[in-house]
Amino acid sequence: MAYVRQDGEKPEIADSRGTRMANAPLSFCTADNRDKSAAFRANLHIWGEKWRPAPHSTWMSVQGCMPVAVSRSEKLSEKITLSLKDGEKASILLKGAALGKESDVRAAVTVEWCRPGRRKGREGVSAVIRVKTAVPCGIKELEFFTEDGQPGDVSKSCEAFHGSYGQYYWLQNIWMSTESKDRFKMAVKYASGLQEVMVPVSFKAGMGGMVAPVRQGEEKKEEEK
Repeated sequence: MAYVRQDGEKPEIADSRGTRMANAPLSFCTADNRDKSAAFRANLHIWGEKWRPAPHSTWMSVQGCMPVAVSRSEKLSEKITLSLKDGEKASILLKGAALGKESDVRAAVTVEWCRPGRRKGREGVSAVIRVKTAVPCGIKELEFFTEDGQPGDVSKSCEAFHGSYGQYYWLQNIWMSTESKDRFKMAVKYASGLQEVMVPVSFKAGMGGMVAPVRQGEEKKEEEK
């Protein structure tokens, strides 16, 4: 699973009182899976926006289909060289990363939040690497190398991909040793050969009780709307 497409068909939200919201906006993100049972953990957010469950509702349901991009293959991008400095920028080409005709995607890479820090008695720098694209694509992992192309002395944590409302970016927290140099190479591992499938969704969740009723005098106003 690479990502969930935000446009197109969306599921419907309903509650036990019969109020409904069709075409709920979707937001998709992934995060590192700490138990290592999978490469990453996917999270789908369904936004109700101004919709709220009706007073006295005891459950909510989500039903419908979602357009999901899936892939069975991966590619590693070209390597680019960056410095461990706040605001350092570069671009990187992800060949065949887009859905459909496997169009190439140009990604913007930014180094953020650089801070010196020691780890196990060694000098290093903590930073956040942001990879942003204009279209959705299935970024899987960032890989780091020394300037001569060898695997870099880098600790990675808290990786996450976010996508919603035309914003698609991958964030990677890193700690990098600075005992040699403050420059490094980076490449992006991403899904290729994407295909879209429609995934049916149908589940119901209890409220842990009931939605609190509106205050006296406000219930009539709600009915008049």
